[in-house]
Amino acid sequence: MVFSWEETFTLNIGGGILATLEIQHLLSWGSANTEWPAAVMFDLGVGLEPALGLMPLLTLQPTASLLYSPVAGAQTLLHKFQIADEHSVPDVAARICAYVDEHATSFAAGFADADAIARALEREVDGSTTDSRQWWYERLLTVLLAMGRTGDAAARLPAYRDRFATDPANRRARRFARQVARRIHAMPDPIPPAEETLALLPPRPRPGERKRKSFAESRARSQIDRAVWDEVRKHAKGRTAAELRTMLAEAYAARGVDRGPMTIAVQADLITVRQRPFGALTMTARALGIGAEVVLHVVDIFREPESAGAALSRPPDRAAFDVPTGSIGDIAVELDTSARDWLDLVHAEALRIGPIAYPYVWLTRSRDADNRVVTVNIGERAVGTVPATDATPFEPYFRAGDLFDEDPVVRGLLLRTTDGIHVLEIPLPDPTKLAGRDVLSPPEDPHVEPDQNAEANADDADD
Repeated sequence: MVFSWEETFTLNIGGGILATLEIQHLLSWGSANTEWPAAVMFDLGVGLEPALGLMPLLTLQPTASLLYSPVAGAQTLLHKFQIADEHSVPDVAARICAYVDEHATSFAAGFADADAIARALEREVDGSTTDSRQWWYERLLTVLLAMGRTGDAAARLPAYRDRFATDPANRRARRFARQVARRIHAMPDPIPPAEETLALLPPRPRPGERKRKSFAESRARSQIDRAVWDEVRKHAKGRTAAELRTMLAEAYAARGVDRGPMTIAVQADLITVRQRPFGALTMTARALGIGAEVVLHVVDIFREPESAGAALSRPPDRAAFDVPTGSIGDIAVELDTSARDWLDLVHAEALRIGPIAYPYVWLTRSRDADNRVVTVNIGERAVGTVPATDATPFEPYFRAGDLFDEDPVVRGLLLRTTDGIHVLEIPLPDPTKLAGRDVLSPPEDPHVEPDQNAEANADDADD
C-alpha cells in the first residue's frame, strides 16, 4: 500500500497550539491516482505553529502534526472509508466531517501549552528504540528551538549527532544537525511561515511533469553517432587519441551537431582500444553506448547514500544543497592543470561504471557581481571553473543554498582517457526531477508501519 498525502488542515486553539487533520489517499502498489475503488484515511493530531514555520529552515518537510491521536487514523478507520466510485465521495466526505466536528480538538486540547508538547516528544525520544527515534528527535529539537529554549536544544544536539550524524552515509542527519546549530545562535524573529520559506526554494516537480525524449529523437541521435563513428574509424589508423578527438569534433560540427567533450572523448577511446590487438574483445565499455547521453541516464540509479569508502571525493558538510539533475544536458568544466594528480586519485576510488566515475561535485561562486565565475570542487580541492554564463541554470540553487549557508552539490561525470587526459562534466539542473537526496526529504514517519514507509520511499525514488 502506498500513502499519497492529499490535504492537511489546522486550527489554532490558542497559544500557537494547532489541532491538525491529515487526510491520505491510499493507493495499491503501482495504481494510478484515479483508480477505483479507493480508500482514504485520516489522522487527528497536535502541532505547534512556530515549529511548523521553522521546519523548512531546518531542512525538514513542514509537517503540521507533531503527535498523533491514538484513537483516530488508519487502525480504526482504514477499512471504514472505502470509496467505490466518484459518486461515493460526498458520502465519505460527510462522514469524515461528522467525525471531525465531534473530535477535531479533543486530542490537541489535552496539551495545555508548548511545554506539554515538548514533554510528550521527550518521552517518545527517550523511550523509542526503533528507527522512528530520529523522527521524534528532530521534532523535539525543532520544538525546543521554536519555543526559544536554545539552551535545551544545545544540550540535546550532541546526543542526536552521536546517534545519527556520525555515519558518513547519513548526510541528511548531518545537514539537519548543522542547521540546528546555526539556529541555536541565530534564530529568525519572528519565525516566518513555512510558505514564505518554501517560496524561496526551487519548486518541487509535479507528477507527470517530467519530459522524456521521443523514440524518434533518440533514434536520430543514435544514427548521427553511428555515422560519425563510421566516418572517423575509417581514417583512424595510426592516429593518436588527441587527433581522434579533433576528428570527431569536426565530424559532428560538419553535421551541425554540438556534442560535449565527454561524448567525443568516450568515442575516441573506443576507437583507440579497437585498434589495439584483440581490441574488439576488450571493448566492454561499448555496452554503455557510444554517446555519453546514454551514460547520463545511469545517474538515476545513484540515489543511494554516499559510499563510506569514497573518502577523497566526499563533499564537506557545507556542500549539502542537492541539485536535481537528469539527461537534459551538461556543462564542461575547465580543469586546472594542477588538479591532475588529485583527479587521478578521485577517479580511482569513486563510484564508476566502465571508464566514467561519478564523484560528488560541489560548486561555489565568487562574490564579485561583475565576474561570478563558478568554482568546481571535488572533496577538499578546487579542480576547475565554469563560466558564469554556462552556470546560469544553477542560479536558483545558489540563491536557495544561501538561505541555509550551503553550497550546491551534484554527481559529476569524470573520465580519464586512454592518453591520460581528464574530462569532467556536470549535468544541468532538471527541475522536473527530485534531487538524489531531496532538499527537504523527511525520515520515516513513526505512525506508519515499516513496510509502508519502505513502499512510500520507493515510490518517491521512482518519481
